[in-house]
Amino acid sequence: MQEIEIDAQDWKTFEDYASALRAALRSPAWHGSSIDAFIDSMVYGDINEINSPYKIIVKNTKNLPKPILEELEYLKKCLLENNPHDEEIILFEIEP
Repeated sequence: MQEIEIDAQDWKTFEDYASALRAALRSPAWHGSSIDAFIDSMVYGDINEINSPYKIIVKNTKNLPKPILEELEYLKKCLLENNPHDEEIILFEIEP
């Protein structure tokens, strides 16, 4: 399984997080920033250049603003709920 590491140390805004995730997945320029947009492209569509299976590891999250950390946790939850057939095709880890 491919591992994708994302460094969250300098994130201050939601757009910082969304831009980093889009860059890591090599998403097209028109890709949205919402959880729904990421679920659609990561789980259901061949939209990104990087396709599952993969493991995303978000590092250096201990000083993130609370709303961004909550968004990451919510994305992780949504990915677990939307993995087809309960297969672990996309793993999402958040490290301090």
